[in-house]
Amino acid sequence: MKNIVIVNGSPRKSGNSRMLAEAFAKGAEASGNKVEFFDVIDNKVEGCISCKTCWSKGKPCVFDDGFNTFAKLLEPADVLVFATPVYWGTYPAQLKALVDKFFAYGIKRTKVDIRGNKKVVLLASGDGKKETAFNEMITLCGFFTDYLQWEFAGCVTAPELVDLGEIVETVAGKAALEEAEELGQNI
Repeated sequence: MKNIVIVNGSPRKSGNSRMLAEAFAKGAEASGNKVEFFDVIDNKVEGCISCKTCWSKGKPCVFDDGFNTFAKLLEPADVLVFATPVYWGTYPAQLKALVDKFFAYGIKRTKVDIRGNKKVVLLASGDGKKETAFNEMITLCGFFTDYLQWEFAGCVTAPELVDLGEIVETVAGKAALEEAEELGQNI
């Protein structure tokens, strides 16, 4: 059994990205894994200000925001899944703030070393063509997984989606949901 944390990076609680996440969770749970969700919209995370005081108060970030709540899920996780819309070629600001604070786990003085022991999955939806819309997101995901020596374990993209729930109305969207569920089963 794997401990899986799914980060819903969408500002819309019931958006297309969340539907991808739920499809992944369905597959993962069917294979006997434990799945927990963390919604960035419900857990305000301020951007990293590079104060370099990580862990000085016994927790990853000295500021009391949603990142320290997330850290309690992150540390024991075997698999980290990012479900997110694409905003101007990259992650929404709420998710980017969370990812930036992973810095606390890559520094030499980290209190909890999580380098090299996780898999990462990216589930992304949004407007634009599949061939180009998600390139920057995938590249950025590769940068931070490399930084923490994690394994990039897969990616599902659902292109040309704008409206809430549109993923269940298109052939490509339905295929992405099936692909996400299958990836969850095989993680």
